[in-house]
Amino acid sequence: MAAETSHRVATSFETFFQRDYHSEAPDLRRLYENAKRDQWNASRDIDWKMSVDLERGIFADELIDGHGSEYWNRLDKRRQSELNVEFSCWRLSQLLHGEEGAMLACSQLVDMVPGNDAKFFQTTQVQDEARHAEVLSRYLIEKAGGRRVAEFIRSPPTSRPCLIISWARANGSSKPLACSLSPRLLRWRCSEC
Repeated sequence: MAAETSHRVATSFETFFQRDYHSEAPDLRRLYENAKRDQWNASRDIDWKMSVDLERGIFADELIDGHGSEYWNRLDKRRQSELNVEFSCWRLSQLLHGEEGAMLACSQLVDMVPGNDAKFFQTTQVQDEARHAEVLSRYLIEKAGGRRVAEFIRSPPTSRPCLIISWARANGSSKPLACSLSPRLLRWRCSEC
């Protein structure tokens, strides 16, 4: 079954349609001009050809749930790296979904703010949030092994939870491992649990 990749969110707000095109807020116009001049381009300014060694993980191991626990320490380096990548991708995908939400919220502000100077400037914020979403999605898809980004928002922090469960069963019990890895896992139940 394919994961849902979108859902509707009902919104209601008043839109200001501005018909006076003279600049009324020079400071906002200046910020808009600066933003146009200074914005970076994720396609041009990031070296997407650079390889990423997933066998080394993505985040520092110290940032991974369960790091330093007796269960983590029993894992071989390969398993630790696999969990590092899964947990890192889960966290990055949560950030990605937040950036997408910020882009949508900022886009609504374009409608709501009065005056073209404010509207022009607000569009730069929309573009900024779009760049963040672009970078995070490209990294997850192109550099982190094509992880299923859309599914991560509703998934446990590993797309292969039975990797955790099977390791834990081989070393005693899955419950202590789940407790040491993350409270999120306590709310999730796999068919093998």
